[in-house]
Amino acid sequence: MKIRPIISAFCAILALQGCVMQNVSSQNHARLGQAADAPGFVSTDDLPPRKKPVLLAVYPIPDQTGANKANPDFAEISKAMPQGPEALLMEILKEVGDSTWFTLVERSNTGSLLNERQIREAQEVQRRQRVHINAERGRIAQEAVQIDQEVSQLRQQVLQEYSKLDANNLPPDVPTREQTLSNLEAYAQKRRAAIKPEKPFSQFEGEKTAPDLATAEYIVLGSIVAYEADLFSSGTGLRLFNVGGLGEFRRDKVTINLRIVSASSGIVLSTKTITQDIVSKRQQGSILSYVSVNSILEFESGYAFNEPKTFALNIAFRQAMSYLISDMTAEGYW
Repeated sequence: MKIRPIISAFCAILALQGCVMQNVSSQNHARLGQAADAPGFVSTDDLPPRKKPVLLAVYPIPDQTGANKANPDFAEISKAMPQGPEALLMEILKEVGDSTWFTLVERSNTGSLLNERQIREAQEVQRRQRVHINAERGRIAQEAVQIDQEVSQLRQQVLQEYSKLDANNLPPDVPTREQTLSNLEAYAQKRRAAIKPEKPFSQFEGEKTAPDLATAEYIVLGSIVAYEADLFSSGTGLRLFNVGGLGEFRRDKVTINLRIVSASSGIVLSTKTITQDIVSKRQQGSILSYVSVNSILEFESGYAFNEPKTFALNIAFRQAMSYLISDMTAEGYW
């Protein structure tokens, strides 16, 4: 058998494979283009800057499908859809209008936020308590020193006055020196007892230990509503003279819902449900030929492209937010 036709077929398969791989690299750009062509879609890059941003809270977006990854060999416990998609949505919202439309407040992980605030408040309360105790003890010590100084001066005056008198011939209305010093000591004890005790510490006095958390004007809620796997599949194969190829195509669908809720009234102001395709492709080519009596040429080449579900969610979130922003702006809320 001649080798030249085999080499030609081999080169044709390689060339075809290279073209296919180039098409794979442009899949994401094509899908974004399809989203941009959807009716009512407004790219976040096309929105003008906003003077006053909207305070927005993005709450966790749960996966309500309950779908696990498909595996023909054993049951998977891993989820089919990405977990924590609210991170994708927050990144999209930060990009709107060159980061001038929304100011996002943390609500997806409030446990960590509140825990950090409690630590900060506890440290600030301890600091204030130490300052308060030191100030009160310093006040008491200072008042006691002042009383001691005053009593010491009075004692010196008493001793000076009694040194001028005859202890054996005192006037009738003048007590003895010992009685006067005893009265002076009683006076000092009375003054010391009149010192106000330490004022109890209260953490509610003075300035706040931490500023108030920012509250949102609007809330973004949503969920991954549905995930249909292997909704559509097809395949094509051709083999001629032991040279052939095979192509397979599969399409899944994911459905998400987003809604804008007023934080003050709880009224749902706008809602949108978007369904997005998730595409998977596989192509394979092979050659099997006898080069000589005892020699066989066999070659296989192929590729598989599984579109990331994260990318499909990104497109769906962008489409949903495009509709929601247009609706909220048209209604005069934003």
